[in-house]
Amino acid sequence: MARWTGESGEPAKAVEEFRALLPAQVTRLGLTHRETLRTRYSIAYWSGESGRPQETLRLMKELIEDQRVVLGSEHPDTLRTQHGIGLWTGVTGDPAEAVRVLAELLPVRERVLGPDHPDTLRTLNNLGRWTGVLGDHRRAIEILEDTLERRTRTLGAEHPDTMRTVNNIIDETGAAGDFRRAYELADQLLPLQRRWLLDRHQDTMRTRFNRARWLAADGEVQAAVQQMRELYLDQVAFLGEQHPDAVRTALRIAELDGADAG
Repeated sequence: MARWTGESGEPAKAVEEFRALLPAQVTRLGLTHRETLRTRYSIAYWSGESGRPQETLRLMKELIEDQRVVLGSEHPDTLRTQHGIGLWTGVTGDPAEAVRVLAELLPVRERVLGPDHPDTLRTLNNLGRWTGVLGDHRRAIEILEDTLERRTRTLGAEHPDTMRTVNNIIDETGAAGDFRRAYELADQLLPLQRRWLLDRHQDTMRTRFNRARWLAADGEVQAAVQQMRELYLDQVAFLGEQHPDAVRTALRIAELDGADAG
């Protein structure tokens, strides 16, 4: 139940629900029982999605030590936490370390789970994402297009994971200088996300941000500002005004307003 609370766009509430579950599990099963470990992972994951990446990284680093002892270093749950450490290391400002962790993890997941397993493709997708953040947009697009082909083939074009890869390709296309193409890709992706994920889902809101971002970069500043203002209202309503995504949108609106006035 708590998982679906998060998936439906309420990550902070999901954290509360998982935290409410944890004490009874610890009392009945112990801190390192497999079910307790899964709940601890969920608390860490949804903490990050609710805008607390530093807390997520701390919790995952604590968790993986117990998982390695109880489950082993190559258990799928342990590897999932290692992936999370790579992801949130990038989010907290160290993309080079994120790339190192994910590049080290990828061949292990390929061997243990298979090259097209959804978890393996999550690692490949995030490796592409953080490679792009480091500035190698060409290599990032190559990795992400490989991920997209595999995800489309194994999961379908409208699976949330597949759509996340498209969103990462949008980021890299824009960062590489093709602003109009990035805007067009975001505009094509949004109807699919709205049908399957709804407007309030974080993935949909991130695509909305990207669409406006690259529209502004292509010179249509007023239209982009209007899109961002509509987005900001939804982010505040569903995520809270202190969430990093809402803060980023507010700052971008201020920047674009200033540029337009100048």
